[in-house]
Amino acid sequence: MKRVVATVALMGALTSACIGTDSAGSDFELVEFTISGPSTIGGDSDTLSVTNSGEFPHTLVISDENGTVITGTDLIAPGQTVALDVPLQPGTYQFTCRIVSQKPDGAIVDHFEEGMVQTVTVEP
Repeated sequence: MKRVVATVALMGALTSACIGTDSAGSDFELVEFTISGPSTIGGDSDTLSVTNSGEFPHTLVISDENGTVITGTDLIAPGQTVALDVPLQPGTYQFTCRIVSQKPDGAIVDHFEEGMVQTVTVEP
């Protein structure tokens, strides 16, 4: 059975991501079922560097404390690094991967439910 990969529709909230950046202190890494990066960033960090070090495509979706999607990336291929431009106001955000895939046996795997979530605080 073919692997099916679908992302959650973000209804226009996704922004474009471009390849390559080096934002010290704002680097995030995606690996199967883990998002690694700083738990606190400065409010002046308008560009986040997001690297997929995993084996499968991932996304990085940023939501505010109310669950409202602020922005996100398109699919990030394994080995790819993208820059996500986002001016975040001081506050607490959830960084998640919203990929849902289906295994050959029909089982559904939701990356968020498997632990691809990190709480990040933006300080002034």
